[in-house]
Amino acid sequence: MSFQYYSGPASAFPSKSTWKDFITLFNINKPVIQQTGDTGEDIGRIYNAIVDAAKIGVEERVILCIIMQESRGNVG
Repeated sequence: MSFQYYSGPASAFPSKSTWKDFITLFNINKPVIQQTGDTGEDIGRIYNAIVDAAKIGVEERVILCIIMQESRGNVG
């Protein structure tokens, strides 16, 4: 999978309707999370915590991005 870097005004970014869904993004990032030494159970907890936290109104994709940026999914 390749990545495209975007910058500039919002009009320079792809429309939200073309973004990948949360489950796809989670599965794309799962190998990175596994590299941190997390178990399958840990990864399941991360998934469930994201879904639960999103109930306050923050989209799952945003929460996943923050987790991956800050810790690469390492629950430590």
